[in-house]
Amino acid sequence: MGRWLQIASVGLAIMLIGGYFTYLGMPNISTRIAAIQSGINAKYPGYRPTGYALSGPITFKSGEVRMKFAYADGGQSYTITQQKSSLNSAALKETLTADGGDVQTTTADGLTIYSTDRTASWINGGVLYQITLGGALSNEQVTKIATSL
Repeated sequence: MGRWLQIASVGLAIMLIGGYFTYLGMPNISTRIAAIQSGINAKYPGYRPTGYALSGPITFKSGEVRMKFAYADGGQSYTITQQKSSLNSAALKETLTADGGDVQTTTADGLTIYSTDRTASWINGGVLYQITLGGALSNEQVTKIATSL
């Protein structure tokens, strides 16, 4: 009886540890599944501003993956959209400035990031990345998110 209890305890401990690591890796697993089903090389950001967490499921459709992050109190959020694109960085800038809006340019780790008051956009490897702001993130935070993708 004691031996069975020992085996059951070890088994339960292994299951709990395995479950914990699966829980920690779930956003990356969900991103991989969405990437495969959407047909793009979507990535989960390696950087998240303090207090923000994935809010809801990672959504996808053909050629696009979308993930929303919300602040702990729910008052602020941002959404990262990744979609297939044939644009290059110069064409993206033309598209963004065609509306006549003010576009700021930031360069970091080989990326050229174009920011307006509510969005940040860049092209990398045939994928258009866009962060849509529903709250206040600093330019530094947006740049860290961009370079972590």
